[in-house]
Amino acid sequence: MAACWRGAHYLVQTTENAFDNGEKRVNIDKSNMVWFGSSDNARISRINAKTASLWGDTTEGSLHGSMLKLPAAFKGKIRTNANQFRVRVIRGTLSYQHNKETKELEPGSYFGSRGDFAHPMYIKNGQESMLYIRSNGRYEVLSE
Repeated sequence: MAACWRGAHYLVQTTENAFDNGEKRVNIDKSNMVWFGSSDNARISRINAKTASLWGDTTEGSLHGSMLKLPAAFKGKIRTNANQFRVRVIRGTLSYQHNKETKELEPGSYFGSRGDFAHPMYIKNGQESMLYIRSNGRYEVLSE
């Protein structure tokens, strides 16, 4: 089990240190998004969140991408046991807690984990947050 977080400059390198890790950008117009609410999705059933599947196969062990909208004033965690779990903040600011340290993650910021892990966070009042998730496993959003 491991976790990490980085600020908004994740993967921004000088020309001399640039590399290709195989990740490619996904451009989707917001009018093409189909959002599912808590009544449609068991992994967010207890909170007022929404998810949208973007690409890939969502069966356990297969790599896929999705979006997650968390409501304003959300306080809780995202729990996963995926071998590959990467999250990018798209909109809003998260207060992410790791090893008794709280870090403000703004759009462009990143956090991730391998194995069984819970990512505790909260969103300041008045801000809905949107996250992009790239994973090869399932996740569950739990509120406190």
